[in-house]
Amino acid sequence: VRTFPALTGQDTGVDRERVIVVAVDARHSPNASAKRKALYDRILVAVRALPGVADAAYSSNTPMSNNAWDTVLEPVGPAASPIQDRSVLKNEVSPQWFSTYGIPVIAGRDFSVFDQRSPQAVVIVNETLARRYFDGDPIGRSIREVGGPADPQPDLTIVGVVRDAVYTSLREGPPATMYLPSAHAFGPISVRAQSESP
Repeated sequence: VRTFPALTGQDTGVDRERVIVVAVDARHSPNASAKRKALYDRILVAVRALPGVADAAYSSNTPMSNNAWDTVLEPVGPAASPIQDRSVLKNEVSPQWFSTYGIPVIAGRDFSVFDQRSPQAVVIVNETLARRYFDGDPIGRSIREVGGPADPQPDLTIVGVVRDAVYTSLREGPPATMYLPSAHAFGPISVRAQSESP
């Protein structure tokens, strides 16, 4: 009985008030997979225009959904300190996903629509990942997902740092997390209502 209020009352790094998550499964739409992202973008424009909506965004995973997507990273160039654990979690998010969940960008910037189309690969990291790899000052530095010889991965330039937030579960602390600009559209849409909305 004591565990439940302790879990629900803890700081998750996410503003859960007035946020709803809408499941969208575009795999059943008549749109080819290459056109699904454009479909999601049109949905966001329509949802953001609704009365009472403050913001909306999509992502591959939502906070505390108990879904996880992990990868292994390595820094490009000299790291600030030796790294023992290179395993991190990742998420693909659209622009304004952080503001939808009330996760502040504490250094650098958020993603823009241009990041989703740009050939330059960019990434946003959380505070834990920034401390682990770069002693907390990663803007402009690069990381790379570890791939095999047949699957080389691009260098990812860090353009922002966001506050730590829970990922899979309230029972787990904020893990080292990287966020990529969403290149695919297959996850849920999150919607934040305005404060005066019922």
